[in-house]
Amino acid sequence: MAGLVEELQREALDPNIPVSSLLRKVKITAIKLQLSEAVDWVDAELTGYTENVPEYRILHGNLMSFHPYTGSRSVGGDPETIKRWRKISIYQPISSLESIVERKKRDAKSNSVTINLPKSFVESFNQQNGELGYDLFVEFDSSTLVAIIDHVRNLVLDWALGLEAAGITGEGISFTMAEREKATASNITIGPVHGNVHAGDFTGGQQRNYVGSSDASINSIFSGDLFDRIRDAIISQLGEDAESVKLLASVEEMKTRKGTPGFVAAYQKFVHAAADHMNIIGPFMGPLATLLVS
Repeated sequence: MAGLVEELQREALDPNIPVSSLLRKVKITAIKLQLSEAVDWVDAELTGYTENVPEYRILHGNLMSFHPYTGSRSVGGDPETIKRWRKISIYQPISSLESIVERKKRDAKSNSVTINLPKSFVESFNQQNGELGYDLFVEFDSSTLVAIIDHVRNLVLDWALGLEAAGITGEGISFTMAEREKATASNITIGPVHGNVHAGDFTGGQQRNYVGSSDASINSIFSGDLFDRIRDAIISQLGEDAESVKLLASVEEMKTRKGTPGFVAAYQKFVHAAADHMNIIGPFMGPLATLLVS
């Protein structure tokens, strides 16, 4: 019977195996080998990041505005401001990225992915540039998300090969005591090593911009009741159609279960229902995450 390490190698080479499924097998392997750093990284990839987004999850898109007459167009202005705000940190779990990529494969109209910028920044930017209140967003090609997914797959493959090289293969889903000791002694790492990236049951997505090591996020848009703001954003973008009603019901369920053990299930239900609308709910995912780990 093939061991977990061999299965990881085989599945990492199979493009038909979702990386999210592959990571769950990595988690089993890491837990059995008592490799806590690997478990933390896998959890962050599976459930989302709250901070310390690895470099491969930082993208550079195009800062765009929507003009009522000419449609989408590139934004001009202060070069440093443009440079800072076109830098996007991707907090979403790997499954969300896979879902977006799959939808874009079926969308013959466009391969672009957009992330709306905070209202407070948009108002300030438009005022400084003499604009008339046009929406601002960052646009990038969905192929950049494919690159993130492939990078994670490669990290898993390299990790599995490293385990085999150290004499750690397992049998079935078990490892011997000697293999566990080898794993600890070999210091075989996976993913970025830059502090605690464990995020619990969290789907990231708040638009943030990093300048050097400082977090230049604009968090003021989250003043007031978070759930009311999510509802307002959904109604503003989707109206009150059947899809909107479904999302609004999920938001109300989260609000009702806030602070109880049932909040995690309500949160996961909301994320699943909103998978096609990350451009709307993305900015709120970071604040929602704090409710999971508080």
